[in-house]
Amino acid sequence: MHFKSCAGMAGRGMNLARIDLPKWSLMAPATTPPGTYVDCDYVDVAHSVDLRDFVAAFYGTPLFLAERLVLQLALRRRIPDAEVIDLAEGRTDRFAAWTVAGRLADQLWLADVTGATMSWLAVRPQRLGTRLFFGSVVRARGGRMPIAARILLPAHKLYARGLLRAAARALL
Repeated sequence: MHFKSCAGMAGRGMNLARIDLPKWSLMAPATTPPGTYVDCDYVDVAHSVDLRDFVAAFYGTPLFLAERLVLQLALRRRIPDAEVIDLAEGRTDRFAAWTVAGRLADQLWLADVTGATMSWLAVRPQRLGTRLFFGSVVRARGGRMPIAARILLPAHKLYARGLLRAAARALL
């Protein structure tokens, strides 16, 4: 299987494209107040992928497992693989530090318990496969993002794209 970007097929490499968060995204209303950080990346895969499989692949990647370990320490509770499957299959509205803020057949929107950070996953059929989307929001307070978020933003951008690549690879 090959992946393609908006520029076309790229051999065996996975090209991600950064776009504005689509207006049809469940998370779109959360992109205010001014100063809020919003990102969205996508990758096209050359086969059909449903949301359930994308969510399970995304939160089951080795890269996200490292984050789960950190979360387990912070939350002082285990986050079993079964919790990922329950989220993917729509049997729970809670996962680790997030709650489901919205769900459709092709989208999942998660917000942390404070509503300060949010994640969005979506799948969209394409003529030759499926477009996988991952977006995130860090809400501003008083017109600015929190200092910790501003400091961590460059790492977040790399990590977010790495997660999307890892999920796409897992779906091969």
